[in-house]
Amino acid sequence: MNASQLDSRAETTDGSAERAARIETVYRQLPVTIGAAMANAILTGAVLAPVAPLGKLLLWIGSVALLSMMRLAAWYRFTRHGAERTIQSWETISVGGAALSGALWGLLSAALMPSEQPYPVFVAFIVGGMCAGSATFNAPHLPTVMAFVLPSVLPLAKWFAFQGTRFDAAMAAMSTIFAVSLLITATRFGRFFDDSVRTRIDLAKRTEALAAANERLRAEMDERQATEAALRHAQKMEAVGNLTAGVAHDINNVLMAISGSAELLKEQTPARPQDEPLLEAIFLATERGARLTRHLLAFARKEVLDPAIVDLNGVLRNISNLLEATLGRSIRVELRLRDGLAPVFVDRNEIERAIINLAINAHDAMPHGGTLTLATDNVPEPPPLDDGPLDFPCVVVVVRDTGVGMAPEVAERAFDPFFTTKPSGRGSGLGLSQVYGLVKQSGGATKIDSVEGVGTVIRLYLPQASQKAVEAARRARGTGTQRQAGTAAGQPAQGHIVVVDDGPMVVTVVSSMLRNAGYRITSFGIGTDAVACVTADPSVIAMVSDFGLPDCRGNEVTRRARLVRPGMPVVVITGYNDSTLLAGEPYQLRKPFAEAELLAIVRRAVLAAAPPPG
Repeated sequence: MNASQLDSRAETTDGSAERAARIETVYRQLPVTIGAAMANAILTGAVLAPVAPLGKLLLWIGSVALLSMMRLAAWYRFTRHGAERTIQSWETISVGGAALSGALWGLLSAALMPSEQPYPVFVAFIVGGMCAGSATFNAPHLPTVMAFVLPSVLPLAKWFAFQGTRFDAAMAAMSTIFAVSLLITATRFGRFFDDSVRTRIDLAKRTEALAAANERLRAEMDERQATEAALRHAQKMEAVGNLTAGVAHDINNVLMAISGSAELLKEQTPARPQDEPLLEAIFLATERGARLTRHLLAFARKEVLDPAIVDLNGVLRNISNLLEATLGRSIRVELRLRDGLAPVFVDRNEIERAIINLAINAHDAMPHGGTLTLATDNVPEPPPLDDGPLDFPCVVVVVRDTGVGMAPEVAERAFDPFFTTKPSGRGSGLGLSQVYGLVKQSGGATKIDSVEGVGTVIRLYLPQASQKAVEAARRARGTGTQRQAGTAAGQPAQGHIVVVDDGPMVVTVVSSMLRNAGYRITSFGIGTDAVACVTADPSVIAMVSDFGLPDCRGNEVTRRARLVRPGMPVVVITGYNDSTLLAGEPYQLRKPFAEAELLAIVRRAVLAAAPPPG
């Protein structure tokens, strides 16, 4: 048993840590005290053997030895099982052992003291030495010192006092003074010891408090660094997203001009047989470009989603057979689906596409085969994530592979658009960025963990379909849904339509498509000029307007047009879908679009705005 155990035990009983430390010090010194007592007993027996009764002397030595063994057993019990007894019990044992030992040395003076000199002086010297040793080793605990000194010195002083000589009287007085001096010294040393113990305990408490404060400070610093890293990551992804969305918008304008011009030329000029493959290549290229821009918009969280309540376990079961057939026999697909999984609020088609995308990436990371694990679980309290904290219950989709893994610097950039480690021509670098954009737009977050040579784990945290989660997803995604272009067969293609777009090539193509259908077209590149035309010319039956013009931010041009011409339909064409601002627009087309899509939605808009016949 150590001092800290005694201190703790003392604080739970009477609050005296100093008392516990005194007892611990006494027992720590006990083997030395017992050894000195046995050595002095044997020496005393050897000196007194010629003049003292041998039987009594041996009995006395045997008693000292027996008591020493008992005290040694108490010391062993204390060091091994000290916590089994209270401090008061160990104090009693210590004082009792010291008292019995002192009584045996007092018995030596009272029953075995020879009268011939110099034996009484020798006994006084031995007893004095034993008392000095007790005061030295047991000084922290005054009761133990008193228990030994008084029973051993008082019989000696009494023996000298009853001898009747001046020398013996002086010896009796000196013995008494010696005993009192030892007790006073032990008392003072005990006070000093108590002060030292209190100082040590106070220092330990202060050290513990300082260590706790340092630990809290370290934790706060780690948390702050993690928060700053998460903020930098979020800001980087937001900046890249905004840049990506702008690039996608401009690319869509270019694709619109290419595909529209090619379609018009194909209709107006019969192509030679050798030109057919070239035209087909143009259409395929623009279609592929449109898919790439959709991926970019998904990363930028500008894609218009159609969210619903979805069972992710059902989604994973439905696509597992497809994945097994697609990934090949060398890759085993394993499902670990949580029973009682909460539904989520997400676009079903997009989440299926995202999981398939992750599975294909995992396939590429396992060229020699492996295991692809798809798992789900409820997460009432999502952990801290790089994308920021999620304060609502989520469902996590885990996609785990046993592939080659990624280095930390590669994993850090895995969601960046156009970043890929695949050879040229084998990947666009948009797969993971599309997944990232979908999850963020759905109100969730992503986490990627990868170890080289071990594999990669990607977790998608999606909000459970509670009211709070649905609102969070709507805030991140916008509440609008895209209206699909319909047909309005039978509506005559005539009337005056205003076309406005800041891209001259788009204006040319859209105007040509509508003009070929029989409409009269007035085109502009500035929104204010288009609004002025609509205001001044009552023959305008509809407007086809780009979303977001240099002089009219967002849907400002459509708002102004409706103020001056209430009820006039406006078809919004855009390559940059801001789902929040487009939520109230009934007629929308995403660039690039085909001529038939444009004509169908314009006819439907004009038909819906026309007054009923009769």
